[in-house]
Amino acid sequence: MNQLKTVLCLLMVGALANCGPAYAKDGSFAYLNWGVGLSPVPQQYGANSRGTVSAVRLPSTSLAIEGGLTSKLASSISGIFDLGYYRFGEGESMDGWADIIPTVNPSTVLTSMIGLRFEASNLEGPAPFLTSSVGVGRVMVGDINVDYLGGEPSVRIHGARMTALAFAIGAGLRMGSSTSGVQPSVGIRWVSVLTSDEVTNIVPIVIGLAF
Repeated sequence: MNQLKTVLCLLMVGALANCGPAYAKDGSFAYLNWGVGLSPVPQQYGANSRGTVSAVRLPSTSLAIEGGLTSKLASSISGIFDLGYYRFGEGESMDGWADIIPTVNPSTVLTSMIGLRFEASNLEGPAPFLTSSVGVGRVMVGDINVDYLGGEPSVRIHGARMTALAFAIGAGLRMGSSTSGVQPSVGIRWVSVLTSDEVTNIVPIVIGLAF
């Protein structure tokens, strides 16, 4: 997983380094956002049908990092390719007994989507935008560590791994002129991964830069 993160980071840095001049020419650009992801309802997942602990609940907040590329299609419409990384902290077991102490490792949600971005064709000053995208999401629930009291060996139960259809809708505000090299932005999205076990909903609130 660490190697995958490193490769994704290098690819994103390379894309950002090479997309700066393109924004002024044809409206295409790369972007990188970061912020916090909120869960309207705490996410709950079954851990293992035969596991010691039947279900886990994730925290209601997560680290949100998003990035992608856009390609101008019309004066106010762009196609987008979007990657999302949402990292939850340690979860909480939903079941247990007096003689065990279960803990849940951090969990991760990854998304890869394509879609459209609708932005007011305003060359100077702030410009609002809307986004809509669809793709695939990967939910990786953290492993469950069961520590028995009384000196018995601890047990690790692998958390659920699920891949499913994902979609997102969002809105935001781009600051600065579209002719400038770097532009800050703020945004909010609703991201859903339609897993059969539990629909994963995340609302990232982010700030970012467009290059």
